[in-house]
Amino acid sequence: MDTYKWDGQVQRYRNKETGRFVKTETILKLTEQNMQQKTSRMLQSFDDVKSGKINLSEYQRENLEIIKYLHTQQYLVAKGGFRTTTPEDYLEIGRELKNLHYPAFRDFVQQLQNGAITEGQARARIRSFGKASETLADLGHRSSAKQNGLTWARRYLSAVEHCSDCPIYAAMGAVTIDNLILPGRQCECRFNCKCYVRYFKTREEALRS
Repeated sequence: MDTYKWDGQVQRYRNKETGRFVKTETILKLTEQNMQQKTSRMLQSFDDVKSGKINLSEYQRENLEIIKYLHTQQYLVAKGGFRTTTPEDYLEIGRELKNLHYPAFRDFVQQLQNGAITEGQARARIRSFGKASETLADLGHRSSAKQNGLTWARRYLSAVEHCSDCPIYAAMGAVTIDNLILPGRQCECRFNCKCYVRYFKTREEALRS
């Protein structure tokens, strides 16, 4: 990421040397690789619990740190890098972790301790904890839009299967940024939601998109 710089007005990264836009797919690939590496480590530490190398307390402590890292990185990349962040950004990350992701993981560890979940279910849950970090990217993107004076937004459906809620939100059309319902929230897709959002300076721009 050191070779890229954020252009907040268009909400995209540019190559520092050429000034050309970096493909969105390139940025997504980098974050996906990072997420896969950390998820692999979470799965390995689960195996370490099974083999007796570590106990559940050690497992929980390590993986809460991984979850914190993943969610923070997703937010910062979507926001435009740490140079664009403010204290409020870190407060928002902290709220998400404290209110949603940390409690969910602690409940999962309690299920492991009680033997209330199969190994297959456990591995699927672990992968979902990594996947859930993508919701922080949406928050980071929204924060960047606000910071750069983009006050209108539209939510779009991607060309994949979606739940019954997503078309309703997409049909709302142009909305103020504070009234936007972000992908993965208040919909049955949750962390698997593939909707995406674009931000605009004016309502007219949003309506034309």
